[in-house]
Amino acid sequence: MGRVLFSALLGSLLALTAVPHPWSAATPLPLAALLLWVCTPARPTAAAARLFWSMTTFFGLHLLFLPLSFAALFGAVGALLFLPLFALEGGFYALLALMVTALLPTLPGRLWGLAFGWVLLEWLRHLGPFAFPWGTLGYTLLPTPLIQVADLGGVLLASLLVTSLAAALARLTAGACGPSR
Repeated sequence: MGRVLFSALLGSLLALTAVPHPWSAATPLPLAALLLWVCTPARPTAAAARLFWSMTTFFGLHLLFLPLSFAALFGAVGALLFLPLFALEGGFYALLALMVTALLPTLPGRLWGLAFGWVLLEWLRHLGPFAFPWGTLGYTLLPTPLIQVADLGGVLLASLLVTSLAAALARLTAGACGPSR
């Protein structure tokens, strides 16, 4: 139960920085902690569970306005309709963690695999008639001059900048704590 709560805490911290506010430039810090948390278990299923709970919590908080507005219109049942959506989004990230940790056995490989896979998953979420661009990490750069990178490659290039910085910070932190496997 402690791992679920810690995963939810990391997802909550990420959600607090993921909305474009002056403090959203700090997004790579909770993301680095989250990446390191997800990459350290030996079993891919444990990594997937950690990212599932983190991202389900992230989307639940990031999109809190949706169930609140539906609850105002339809009561508690309207709010409960969004729980499967949050779990579905968490499930996509869990699948990403499962694939990355199963394919890449080393900590650096997992960190960079998750960073690049994260952006790939965001790109996939932008496609089709049911596109779901909410929660894209590139938007956290809006209050900073770094958002200018979006002129070159859109919000997904900005997301790549955020996830790459987070992976680099996580790698530096892991290197300071000892050798990677």
